[in-house]
Amino acid sequence: MTTISTNTTITQAYITANPTGPYTISAGVVVIISGGLTLTDTSQYFRITSSNVTIDGQYNTIIVAVADYPGLVQNGNSIAAGGLNVVIKNIIMSSASYSLASNGGWICQQYFCYGNVSFCSSNGLIITNGGGIFGQQCYSCTATNCFSTGTIAQYSGGIYGSYCISCNATQCYSSGTIADSAGGIFGFGNNQVSTIGTNTMTVVTYSPTVTTSTATACYSTGSISTSAGGIFGYYATKSNAFNCYTLGNGASTSSSGGIFAPNFSLITDTPTCSASYCYTIGTTLAGDGIYAYTTPNNSTNTEVYCKAELNGIWNDCNAKNYLRGLGCVWIDINLCSKNVPYLLKSFNRSLYTCPYQKIKCKHATSSNGILNPQYQILRVNGQKTPGSISINPVFGTLSFNKVHKGKYKIKIINGVATTVYDSGSNSYTLWTGYNINNFMLKSKYKECKKKSKSKSKSKCKSKCKSKCKSSSSSSSSSSSSSSSSSSSSSSYNSCNSSSLFTN
Repeated sequence: MTTISTNTTITQAYITANPTGPYTISAGVVVIISGGLTLTDTSQYFRITSSNVTIDGQYNTIIVAVADYPGLVQNGNSIAAGGLNVVIKNIIMSSASYSLASNGGWICQQYFCYGNVSFCSSNGLIITNGGGIFGQQCYSCTATNCFSTGTIAQYSGGIYGSYCISCNATQCYSSGTIADSAGGIFGFGNNQVSTIGTNTMTVVTYSPTVTTSTATACYSTGSISTSAGGIFGYYATKSNAFNCYTLGNGASTSSSGGIFAPNFSLITDTPTCSASYCYTIGTTLAGDGIYAYTTPNNSTNTEVYCKAELNGIWNDCNAKNYLRGLGCVWIDINLCSKNVPYLLKSFNRSLYTCPYQKIKCKHATSSNGILNPQYQILRVNGQKTPGSISINPVFGTLSFNKVHKGKYKIKIINGVATTVYDSGSNSYTLWTGYNINNFMLKSKYKECKKKSKSKSKSKCKSKCKSKCKSSSSSSSSSSSSSSSSSSSSSSYNSCNSSSLFTN
C-alpha cells in the first residue's frame, strides 16, 4: 500500500501495473494526475482516510482494463464514513470492453460521502445499482458538469447509483439506454433508507438524515425502459427536478416516466417529489409524461410549468417556454432549426491553445484544435457561418478566405456527433462529450481598389504583395501545431489580449 502523506502536493500520481495496494491519501493533500493512467487491477484506486482532499485529473484519460472495477476513489465504506470536503475534478474515465463492479461508480465507489465532483465523465457500462459517477448508497454529495455515455443497467443511474441520499446534480447529462427501474441521472430508490424485501440497505455510522435531492438543468437522451425515469429511477422520494429535459421514448408497457419513474415511497405513502420547468418528448410514456403512474397515489407529487410532447419531436418554441435560462444555462446550437435539442453552455473547455488571431491577408489559417474530433462551426457573430470562414472537422483548423475587415466571434463545438431521427422522420445531430467555445478573429484584410492609371494599379498591387508576404508566412506556420499559435503573427503576441474582442 502506498501512502500519500499530509500536506504534500503530488505532481504525478501514477498507478503501476502491479501495485502493492491502493493509494491512501491523508488530510490536506492535493493530488494532481499529470498523465494518462491504465488500470489493470481492481486494487488500483485512491483511498481517502481524512478530510480536505483534492484530486485533479487535469482532463487526462484513465483507462480501465480490468473487469469488475469498483471505482477510482473510495471515501467511506459499509462500516464508517469517509472524510469531509473531498473534491474530485477533471477526470475522464474510459472503459471500452471492461465492466464496472456491481454497486460501484466509475469515479466514486459505493458508500461515498461528502464528495464534490465536477467536470468528470465515464463511457463504460454501468452495472446493476451502480452509477456513471457515484456508486450505490452515496451520501451528501454533489455532481456538477458531469456526464456518462455508457448503457445504464437495471436499478442504476447515469450519474448516481441506487439508494443515494441527500445528493444533488447540476448541469449533468447521460446518453445511455436506461434499463428497467433505472434513471438517467439518479438510480433506483433515491433517498430511501429502509429494508426492501431481502435486500437491506446498510445505514453506516454517520446515520444520515434524509433531506431533498435535486437535479438542476440536467438531461438524458437514452430510451427509457419499463418502470424507469429519464431523470429519477423507480421509488424516488423527497426528490426534485428543476429545469430538466429528456428525449427517450418509453417502454411499450407504458410504465415509464419522462422525468420520474413510478415513485411511491417505501417509508410512507407520500413520495413528496416535485417537477418544475421540465420538458420531455418521449412517446408511450405513462401518466402525464412527466410522472409515471404512482402507487398508491400521487397526491403529494407537484408539477409546475412542465410540458410533455409525447410525440418524440423536439419543438424549440415549447422548449423555450418551459425550460429556464436559454442563452445562459442552455444553448440552441442551430438557430434556424425547430428540432435540435439544447446543449449545456457550461461544458466550455478551451478548444485552441490560443483562441485569438489577427489576419491581414486574403488567405490564412489558424492553429489546430487541441481536443479530439469532431469540430463544427455553429455560427459567426450570432449568424449563419459565412463562406469565407470554414473549419477542418478532424483537426479543427480554421481557414479564412477573403474575410472582410472586422471582428468575428466564431462559436465552435467539439465532441462526438451522431445523426438521429425523431418520430417525425426529422434528423438532427446529437452531441456527446462536447465542449462549446469561441475563437476570436480580427481581420484587417481589404481588397485593393482598381484605378484608371496602370501605374497607380501597379503600385497598389506591389503594396499589397509586400504587406501580405510576412503575414502569409506566419499564418502558415501557425497551422503546423497548436503550440505555436500564440506566436503565429508578428502583430499579435499574446493570448491574453482579449480586450481586443467583444464577447
